[in-house]
Amino acid sequence: MITTMKANSIEEIEIFLETEKSQSTSQIKWIFRGCYLKEWMLQTSLARHWKDNICPTKHTAIVQDYLTGLLKDIDIPNNLHIDRDKPILGHGQHHKLWTNLLDWTTNIKMAHQFASVSGTNKKNEGVFIYVLGVFEEMVDKKQKDGKHGNLVSVFDPANRLEWNKEKTNYTDLLTINKNIDKQEGLFTYCSLLKGFTIENYIYTRCDIWDYDQKIPLYKFEIPCLQVTDSALEDTLYTHISSDLDAFTRDINKKFNLTD
Repeated sequence: MITTMKANSIEEIEIFLETEKSQSTSQIKWIFRGCYLKEWMLQTSLARHWKDNICPTKHTAIVQDYLTGLLKDIDIPNNLHIDRDKPILGHGQHHKLWTNLLDWTTNIKMAHQFASVSGTNKKNEGVFIYVLGVFEEMVDKKQKDGKHGNLVSVFDPANRLEWNKEKTNYTDLLTINKNIDKQEGLFTYCSLLKGFTIENYIYTRCDIWDYDQKIPLYKFEIPCLQVTDSALEDTLYTHISSDLDAFTRDINKKFNLTD
């Protein structure tokens, strides 16, 4: 399983990653996810809460129900491509909809802030930053290309990594979801719902079956920022609609997910 390394500062982590990058035979870019509990794994909200047997039909219904509420509550640009599930789920992710997307950021300091905002009651204890190495072929990789018909891919609506395919354009999503820009965010995605974690994918299932090389994954413990001003949380998250938050709770309950 993944080993947690201790770091005294962001700079220490950056030096380590620069060394790892220089030793890689392929171009690699790093993405980051902060959490404040050591036992938290890289598991999507939908995987954590799903109680029933895996049912793709239910997942499709969740997307459609959320889209119905989205169209009703928000002024959507006419050019929104409603046939793409990941853009809709990306918006829902920031309104407490349980999805099989996992939030990441290209800014390590942003990940540190996220973990610290959640763990402000920890005082002098550490928080944790996951670091995932991304290769270009991982971006928008089709699930059907995986050895088992699914894999971990990267969904990058703002093209932070500058690896999106030329035909891919998510301008419509960015128009209605300002949080992606604010958080310098992107997502990992896998079609599997129940009991799936990225750690198991990399260390147990052998991701090299799906990609030409092994995906690097690291976990660092770092001192918690002393965040006392609630305004910091506002810099990380733009709230769009309380009604939409309530709507997503109803969807989660409708599909028999836990609270």
